[in-house]
Amino acid sequence: LQACTDLTIASNNGDRKVAIVVDSSGSMSGADPDDLRLAAAKALNDFLVSNSEGGGEKKPDQVAIIGFDSTPYDVFGPGDPGDPAAAAGIANITLGGGTYIAGGVYQAMDHLAAMGGETRGRSAIVVFTDGSDSDTEELVSAINNATSQGIRVSFGYLDDRASAQPQTVLRALRDSKGVYATITIAAGSQNFINYVLLNGLTAQDNAQGAGDRLLAGLATTQFVSGSSPVSLKYTAEQGENANFTVVSFTGDRLTVEARAGGQTFQPETKLATTRQFLNLTVPSTGEVEVLVTATNAPVDGLFSVLTNSNQPIKNCTVGVTGDAKSGGLSTGAKAGVGVGVIAAVAGLAAAGFYAYKHFFATG
Repeated sequence: LQACTDLTIASNNGDRKVAIVVDSSGSMSGADPDDLRLAAAKALNDFLVSNSEGGGEKKPDQVAIIGFDSTPYDVFGPGDPGDPAAAAGIANITLGGGTYIAGGVYQAMDHLAAMGGETRGRSAIVVFTDGSDSDTEELVSAINNATSQGIRVSFGYLDDRASAQPQTVLRALRDSKGVYATITIAAGSQNFINYVLLNGLTAQDNAQGAGDRLLAGLATTQFVSGSSPVSLKYTAEQGENANFTVVSFTGDRLTVEARAGGQTFQPETKLATTRQFLNLTVPSTGEVEVLVTATNAPVDGLFSVLTNSNQPIKNCTVGVTGDAKSGGLSTGAKAGVGVGVIAAVAGLAAAGFYAYKHFFATG
């Protein structure tokens, strides 16, 4: 797969501790019938530096893979991400039971600690789920506990209704400097991994985090305070019909505009409301800047942006710049092992446009 020209991350010399946590509750049979979250979990595992790829300044990563339903259980590791048993374990995850996300997070923390060495700044937990934990307070406590240890936590939440986890969970994830996205089309599971990598899998990948990228098939969560606009970026092709549904979770009245090719686009209704829908035909290939403003918003005002397009989800990979690892893949290729976004059928994204427009129009 070719690297995306618009999605790149800096090379990293490995030495990370990563836990991949995968929901295997019975409801996944409907939320992800084709097991695309498993393909995405394997993609993230493939991205990591295996023992055979280490050498010189590049050190191997360590990985643990945890499944959970009503209880958490071990799938693989801790161990070498290049061990064939890691991919086989992901592929063999089966469905059944409830949704105990906190248990998966706690078990992930235990495995990160067992990997030895410093945890702070070089560790991550990445969770795939389609439900809310039966005990939100326990889940928030688990995420906060991970944050206190310097572990970055990211959530991909599969839900075609574009709903979200409770606000307390979203804020806890933000405080860890991880990312949160509702995966509204199952094929977007791979795009969620791209989003995690762009933000920085761990603090040593990107200390500040950067969740300002919009990717098709994802509803990303953003924060706004006061009257300063929040600037978000989406890369589009000339003639693409792109649309953005912006919804406030905290009751803030929002205004939205997009800038592309020297033009400014606004919703049909320019009044500030808690829901905005902006549709545009992109005038030229390049970056679309989406600006969201909430006049006099309280501290930590919370909103989501659902991105859709009439183009299929791109079949390209996050590129790596400055990768000097010898004896392995060339620059731009390491992140491309399995991280390529699955190409949806041509009509899928277009169908999504009408479905989500109807959903948000009818409330």
